[in-house]
Amino acid sequence: MTVKDAVLWVPHPALMFSRVAGLGVLERQLFVLRRAGLAGVWIGTPRPPEAAGLRLPEGLAVRWAEPGGTVEAPVKPPYLSVSGDHLVRLAALRRILSETPDRPVSWKDAQGRGVLQLVLSARDDQVGFESRPFEAGASVFLTQPPRDAVEWIVKDAVKGTDGFMARHFDRRISLAVTRRLLDTVVMPNHMTFVSVGFGLAGAALLAVGTYGASLAGALLVWLHSTLDGCDGELARLRFQESPLGGVLDFWGDNVVHAALFLGLGLGLSRAHGALWPLALGLVAAASASASAALAYAHSRRKAAAAPGPGPFFSGVAEVAAQAAPAERRLAALEDSLAQRDFIYALVVLAALGRTGWFLWAAALGSPAFLAVLVWLHRPRRPAS
Repeated sequence: MTVKDAVLWVPHPALMFSRVAGLGVLERQLFVLRRAGLAGVWIGTPRPPEAAGLRLPEGLAVRWAEPGGTVEAPVKPPYLSVSGDHLVRLAALRRILSETPDRPVSWKDAQGRGVLQLVLSARDDQVGFESRPFEAGASVFLTQPPRDAVEWIVKDAVKGTDGFMARHFDRRISLAVTRRLLDTVVMPNHMTFVSVGFGLAGAALLAVGTYGASLAGALLVWLHSTLDGCDGELARLRFQESPLGGVLDFWGDNVVHAALFLGLGLGLSRAHGALWPLALGLVAAASASASAALAYAHSRRKAAAAPGPGPFFSGVAEVAAQAAPAERRLAALEDSLAQRDFIYALVVLAALGRTGWFLWAAALGSPAFLAVLVWLHRPRRPAS
């Protein structure tokens, strides 16, 4: 049984338009319901004047209760009854809707407050609901003002694909910046340009070739890598993901990578008075750019096959379902090598005055990475 409609009960109408983490409470609830796959929502309170400026998710039909009308929801079962006093994790809501029980269920939080009810027929009130505990940590009860919900919401900004250093260091810094930007006019694409600017400035300093300039350049490239997380965090927390934003973020990162290799090669050529470092930088930049183009084409094909609000880019080396286990392990290795953690090696080597080691590793590793990527993305025969 497919559930496509929801009823949002609003015990405290004043809470609906309170802002938390860059969005109104009601806006956040509606976006989560739409992203979970619901197509229509009836809101159990009359439409207030503040609703004129409400940001609604595309494809969601929203109806309001009539002033002085019945308190019964004019929605035919099956539908999901949702507490307006809670925020719910999108992943938990998707799991519930994908595994629809065959009997009416009421999910409650740890304090026994109702979070969701699955209504399967008009007789469910007489039959009774099976009471189940809601998934731990998957909901938060809202107070007025809902400040306590901010930390709970911000956890949704973290990506499961982060590398070790990005997860334990970079993400802490980027989230601290993102928290301060959520209620400002700064948009995700603005942060993309800011982070790319730092990266290109770092590459320009690396091209100078002196020890001080190289260290400063490496630190600016690290800052680019750290702030690069802010655009995605803002987009996920405000539900502002867009195809343009994904493309800008993807190519911004790769332009910085190519500029980094070229700047490093040019700086070392100046320092050594030789052309071989510049040649190494050109090889690394060309290989990295070719890998980016291949990953971009793969992501475009994937996005065309399954359009939606998900991320434009989720991995450089996704393989077909019929791929052998060895290929899957190789693809996982490629994705791990594509993480931002390599920037820490650049900073350490720049501090030691050994950026040439990083350039050699890039000149050898980038073509090898490209070769494996070409092999993983090779045309495959249909499974018999």
